[in-house]
Amino acid sequence: MHRHALPVLASYSFTATLFVSTGWLRGPYDEGGAPDTMLDWDQVRELAGAGMEIGGHSHTHPELDQLGDGRLGSEVRRCREIIAGELGTAPDSFAYPYGYSSRGVRRTVRAAGFAQSVAVGNALARRRQGPYALERVTVRRTAARRSSGGSSRAVRSPGPSPPTGSWPRGTRSCAVPAGPPRWAVRRPRGGGDADGTPAPGAPVVRHPSAGDPARAPGAARRRSQNTVHRPSPCRIMGGMSAKPQDALPIRLTVDDSDSPSDVVDALFLGRFATGEQPYSHSSTIDRVRSGVTLLPPGATVLRSARDDDRSATLAEGDGWTLLVSRWNRGADVTVTAVSRELAEKVHQQATDGAQDEPEPQPENVTMGFWYVSPRRGPHRTTRQIAAGTWDEIRPNYTAPVADAMDRLMKVTPDDIAGRLLLLHGPPGTGKTSALRTLARSWRDWCQVDCVLDPERLFNDVGYLMDIAIGEDDGSAKGRWRLLLLEDCDELIRGEAKHTAGQALSRLLNLTDGLLGQGRNVLVGVTTNEDLERLHPAVVRPGRCLARIEVGSLTRPEALSWLTREDGDWEASVGREGATLAELYALRRGSGPASVPSQQSGSDAGLYL
Repeated sequence: MHRHALPVLASYSFTATLFVSTGWLRGPYDEGGAPDTMLDWDQVRELAGAGMEIGGHSHTHPELDQLGDGRLGSEVRRCREIIAGELGTAPDSFAYPYGYSSRGVRRTVRAAGFAQSVAVGNALARRRQGPYALERVTVRRTAARRSSGGSSRAVRSPGPSPPTGSWPRGTRSCAVPAGPPRWAVRRPRGGGDADGTPAPGAPVVRHPSAGDPARAPGAARRRSQNTVHRPSPCRIMGGMSAKPQDALPIRLTVDDSDSPSDVVDALFLGRFATGEQPYSHSSTIDRVRSGVTLLPPGATVLRSARDDDRSATLAEGDGWTLLVSRWNRGADVTVTAVSRELAEKVHQQATDGAQDEPEPQPENVTMGFWYVSPRRGPHRTTRQIAAGTWDEIRPNYTAPVADAMDRLMKVTPDDIAGRLLLLHGPPGTGKTSALRTLARSWRDWCQVDCVLDPERLFNDVGYLMDIAIGEDDGSAKGRWRLLLLEDCDELIRGEAKHTAGQALSRLLNLTDGLLGQGRNVLVGVTTNEDLERLHPAVVRPGRCLARIEVGSLTRPEALSWLTREDGDWEASVGREGATLAELYALRRGSGPASVPSQQSGSDAGLYL
């Protein structure tokens, strides 16, 4: 990972998640027993500094569902505590060793503070799986493709398959090696002869998966071991028969790590797979209205499974089958039917009026904070920041500023012309408050990050590149980022080219130069400088998305602001008005500390 994968990932600007067993890493927590040479903590820190997520993988890599409660909790909690202590950030993700988990294991992982956990499953993750049972697809580095007679065939290497305990469940591949079959017949643990013939009454489960499940690390478990056979060849591209269901033999393997919801999901596929109901229609509802069952009229419920945070319902009607998978407030609704029209009709009946009103926007907004850590280099952390709505804080700004902010708050990605957002004006006028509210107004399409050390950013090319590449919060492609640089007077004043060296050039290059090309990056700068003192290159036409001078409120505006609280404020505000900070101080009954003025005629001493 460190020597080979990291340079390749970095060359494509990819990130990844590395799950570590803390008791196997070289260093102070090494328990021994690692199957090979493992990373050390310096390498793990370097990976984290390069933007890789470091997740937990237990402490000593046991089969967690075979442990008692005491050791199970210790394996999970100790792993998380060690990672947090070494990296300074607690991990969010966890991977079950060998892919095995049970309901008790999942509850323990959640109680330890992990936000999500993954198994193997050889299937794509879907929201109905729940955050603590996410499946993944195994990618083998030895897989290859051969072309033969216009058809494609997946070719398996002759070596043994990697040990993965979850392969028997969820395997959907029908890859067939050329030449004689290499599928082994294994002796079941439940008893049987040496040649693999099972003893009378011993359960036999058939799997289409490649490799030898009996060689997996969990082979000594209580699961029944398998008589593995070679499936029928896949007929792909031109060789497909009139009955496509015959091309891929479909078998279901269920063991004690599966939940009732998994069984419901699998049962639903039966009629679609056999061709009895060859048409499907599905949708996702992010927020289901309270009291809605998502069952169409005349539905007969066949199976219903409920867990802590999800449920699955299987229902049928005349010529159709329905699966409703619900989690929290959302749901997936899928219908299979004997005709396309029937599938669409039943789906419409099930989902009609089910979409609830959007959830009220929370007051807090997630903002990122970039800084250079002495141990980890460029690092980003996130915090929840309180931010009011624009309607709530609009009276804090003088009329011309409020009008300009009205337009800025309503900006969408289609409206973006310039890449630089410039707020300038005296201290205490509410520039930072406006930026917090802007982050709330734009949060659906823009990730807002504050750079805590902007003076270092533009003098450290590596730091600048890390931020230019960015670190998204799982955002979709096309999401924008706004980098906030507060109080950057020295970067953008008229003499910046002389005093700050290349810093100004790099700032401008990030906004509309080569560095910013192909990246949806906006740069927001606040400064206390007057407009006349700003560098001409900063304020030239076409560069700024917005250039707003945030000044004091006029006297009438300041009095109107103060009269929202009872009191006599006429004598409190001068003819020139007041800044927002001064108004808040007046409302609190306190003023800024000042030196009393000297009375005329009084003697003043001089001190050397």
